[in-house]
Amino acid sequence: MACKSINANFEARNEILADREKAIYKEQEELRKKRRALKINLENLKKELKNINADAPDSTLPPSSLKDWLVDTGTLQDHQFNKAAKYADEKNLDMISALLTLNMITVDTYEKAKRMKLK
Repeated sequence: MACKSINANFEARNEILADREKAIYKEQEELRKKRRALKINLENLKKELKNINADAPDSTLPPSSLKDWLVDTGTLQDHQFNKAAKYADEKNLDMISALLTLNMITVDTYEKAKRMKLK
């Protein structure tokens, strides 16, 4: 009698484990399908982005002035540039040198502006 109850208990647990295993495999398969769909979607988005970038006009036009370039890149704001312009006039400095002296721009930004010959 004890063997039958142990055997029945074992079979019941075995069935539960088998059901859990089936559920896990089913969930894995669903995740695989979802991952494939997301991968395809990502590839499509990349292709669309390439097409959009190819259609967009080149924005490689050189900036017209130092102020425009610094404001467009987000390095400075208008009021900061105006304060530096006032300082440059007082100290008789180039604008870019005044910005560097006031630590408003980095040395890298200074060198880029010099290479682009912005005034």
